Amino acid sequence: MAPVLLVVDRVSAEQAGAEELKRRHADAVVVTGGEDVDPSLYGGRLDDPHRGQPLPAADRAQVALVRRAVETWTPLVGICGGLQLVNVALGGDLVQHLPGAGHVGRSIPGEHLSGMIDHRGVLDPGSVLARILGAVELDVRSSHHQAVHRPGEGLVVVGRAHDGTVEALEHASAPLWCVQWHPEDAGARGTVLTDLLGAALAAVRRCHRSAPPRPRQESRAQEGRSGAG
Repeated sequence: MAPVLLVVDRVSAEQAGAEELKRRHADAVVVTGGEDVDPSLYGGRLDDPHRGQPLPAADRAQVALVRRAVETWTPLVGICGGLQLVNVALGGDLVQHLPGAGHVGRSIPGEHLSGMIDHRGVLDPGSVLARILGAVELDVRSSHHQAVHRPGEGLVVVGRAHDGTVEALEHASAPLWCVQWHPEDAGARGTVLTDLLGAALAAVRRCHRSAPPRPRQESRAQEGRSGAG
C-alpha cells in the first residue's frame, strides 16, 4: 500500500481543527506556511506594528499535529512558515520582524523577483539535511519577515543565510526536516522539494520494515472458525 502523505496548510488546518487533524492517519506530514504565527504562542508582541494577520485556530491545529508527529516519529517536512510553526510547536520562539524588511527586502545580497529574494543558503556539512539534499551551499528563494530566534526542544539549526538568518532546522532524533525558503515555488532551483519528500517517504519505508508483522484479520477469523468445530 502506498504511504499516505498529509499536506497541511493554514486554511485546511483551520477548517479541520486540532482534534480532527490528530485523528487523521498519515505516514508522513508536510506543514506549509501562510500568515504570521500567532504571537501569543511564543510570547511575542500582540501589538507589533509589523504583525501579519494570524489564524489562531489554524496555528493550534498545526501545533497539535507537529507535536503528535514528533511523539509518534512520523516523518515531517516543514516549508517556510511551516518551519516557524514547527519551531513554536516545540517550544521555540521567533524574531517577530527582521530589520530591513527581512528576506523580502534588501538585507542580504540577492536578486529580488515578485516579492521573493534569490540568495544563497549554507548548510552544516555534518547535518542529515545536507546529506539528503546532497549539497552544503544552495541557491534558495525566500519571502519572509520573521525567522527562528531560539530553537525548540530537540531542534538543531543546520542552515543559515549569509546574514545569519536561520534557513534550516532538523530534529536531533526524530525524522523531521524544515527549510525556511520556498522549494515549491515555480522559479525555485534544484530538487530540494522532491529530495525532502523522498527522505520522508524513505523514513516511512524504514519504519514499516522494522515494525513487527501484524496478523491479518482474515487469518484470525479463519482460526476462530476452525476452532469452533
